[in-house]
Amino acid sequence: MTKATLFDGTVLNFPDGTDPAVIARVAKAQTEARKQASPTQQRADAINAGQTVTQKLAALGSTAADVALSSKQGLHEGAEGLVGQFGDVPNALGGIVSKIVSYVGSPEEAKQAGEYAKAGADVVSGAPTWLMRKGYNWLAGNDAETPLASPTSRDVNQAVNAIGSENYAPKTPIGEYFKTTTSFVPAAAAFGGISPSNMLKYAVLPGVTSETAGKVAQKVYPDAEPLARLFGALIGNMGPAAVEAFRSPESVVRSAVGDANKIDWNAARQLQANKTGVKLSGPEAVAQTNPGGGEGLLKLLRTVEGSNSGGAVTAPFFAKRPAQVDKAVNDQLLDAISRPSATPSVLGPRAAQSAQSVLDDAQRAVNQETRPLYQAAEPQLIPEAQFASIKADPRFQSALERLRANPDLAAEYAGAADNSVKVVDAVAKELAARGETLGIATNSGYSPQAAAVNTRVGETAKQLAKDTSPEYTAALNRQAELRRGTLEPLEVGPVGRVARAATTDAAGDALLPAQPHAGGHLESGDAITRLLQADGDNTRQLVRQNLADRYSTAATETQSGNREFAGAKFARDVAGNQARAETLGAALNALDFDPGQLIDVLRATGKRLQPGSPTATNTALQVDIAGPNALGSLLGGTKNLFTSLITNTGDTVNRARLGKGSRTLAETFVADDSVDLLRAILQRGPRPMLTQAGVRAAIQGMPQ
Repeated sequence: MTKATLFDGTVLNFPDGTDPAVIARVAKAQTEARKQASPTQQRADAINAGQTVTQKLAALGSTAADVALSSKQGLHEGAEGLVGQFGDVPNALGGIVSKIVSYVGSPEEAKQAGEYAKAGADVVSGAPTWLMRKGYNWLAGNDAETPLASPTSRDVNQAVNAIGSENYAPKTPIGEYFKTTTSFVPAAAAFGGISPSNMLKYAVLPGVTSETAGKVAQKVYPDAEPLARLFGALIGNMGPAAVEAFRSPESVVRSAVGDANKIDWNAARQLQANKTGVKLSGPEAVAQTNPGGGEGLLKLLRTVEGSNSGGAVTAPFFAKRPAQVDKAVNDQLLDAISRPSATPSVLGPRAAQSAQSVLDDAQRAVNQETRPLYQAAEPQLIPEAQFASIKADPRFQSALERLRANPDLAAEYAGAADNSVKVVDAVAKELAARGETLGIATNSGYSPQAAAVNTRVGETAKQLAKDTSPEYTAALNRQAELRRGTLEPLEVGPVGRVARAATTDAAGDALLPAQPHAGGHLESGDAITRLLQADGDNTRQLVRQNLADRYSTAATETQSGNREFAGAKFARDVAGNQARAETLGAALNALDFDPGQLIDVLRATGKRLQPGSPTATNTALQVDIAGPNALGSLLGGTKNLFTSLITNTGDTVNRARLGKGSRTLAETFVADDSVDLLRAILQRGPRPMLTQAGVRAAIQGMPQ
């Protein structure tokens, strides 16, 4: 049956083989008759004569009917184009190649080049459908040869029309737009689903741009209309795809990380998989194990936290942190060092007693080593000629009388001559002690001048003994050497400070100072080792008490009662710089205890940026611990206000960029395997959004 469609959609049916001239004559007569009839009669006649819904709608002649039929035709063609794409692409490629070659070669060469290009494309695109068609023919027992080239959309259209469907040509410009737009729907759905947003971005927008480009080409250069429509479809697809590629979580992560090869992913993975019970986000783990390498991720985490959808995921995650840190610090640090003391106030005084015993033992060790030299020098006598001058000094005489009259010391020196090294040494010590006493302003008889005189006379007496006895000189030198190397460091170092401590706080601070000297960790470790030997249980409890008090302060003195950063504040207090970290390490090493990853985990919790803040919590804590001055607070407040304004504005822009991707990123950041997920995103590379857009545009804009 041969069909002829009139201007109003009426279809005339002719037997196969009818002379084309006859068909043309009848169609012309029917057209003239219908155009001469009144519009109302035209519609009535068409409706009465129409055989299908399409014909009846076309006969109405309204814009609404044209839009409906054009939309139906568009969906029809879009589906056919999607099915026939494997055949359309080789045809289009062949046409393009032929056109290009025609500019530089003969028509025959252009034709041949186009055929070669089509044949090559048929091999690639036709293979999938050839296998399916071959399989179908085999199952159906059809021995007919299966062509390699895939069916085109036109082939599909003819097959559909053969079973009763028919084509419709839009009558109005708006109908043409609807036809083109709806023809893009199947391909858009195939590459992204049927959500309204996907339809708007990848069907409506490219449909409008394609139809507009086609209309412009019709007026300017009609031969270029097919390419113009294809280019319009490409532009319409690429725009939203480029926006999505820019806004995709994967794209944002890649831009935040930068060079992924500079990140130690294994170290970050191990830290996130820590056994402390403190859950870390991926950005925190990466930033802690890669100094300077996770700043972009931390800023992205802050942005995500500040969004509604992202914050709904991250807020519960971080809300659990205070309890996690409490348990980790207590179970894996404090209680691992020692059981808590029921009477913490006595720990300091007991430690002072232990420290004093350490000092006494050190003094005895010095005396014991130098005693043989003193014993050899004691009986030696200072010649009368030299001794006469000091003997006549009234200060020396007074000190000698006090020595002889002292009931505790008189017996010790009863058999020794006044000019013996033993007696002269004792008198020199008495003069030195009196000089020290008279030089203290709070003592009775305070007199700096008298103090200086007694000290000078004592030194003169000691020098006479040294000039007389080489053994005495050797004993003094050795004793001074031992005091400088052993006793004095103990007296002025942590042991001495503990010995002078009156409270538990003072004793604990002496062992673990908040502001330790660089390199002072060796002193702290040595002091704890010595105190452990004197009283192990009390020393362990004292160290535990100091750390427990500092954690309590960190956990309670927080801004707005937010304890999520208590662990970071504690870590900064006890190990926030090299000197503190070395001091804590030396103390725990002396206690034969290793906290494992705990301190690093606590540090990592401070890497997180608080919403609205341009700096990490750890950086903010530096000011909190050091204490700002008034001018610094004023200037810093003004600067921070300006910086926070910029930061908040930047976060707002980034949140707008992320859109719904904020929740996806939030879920990625707080996942137990977040580090692996982040690394996988970077290894996977960009999502092929632009490639998909190009393929989609090729299908949508391919001429049929």
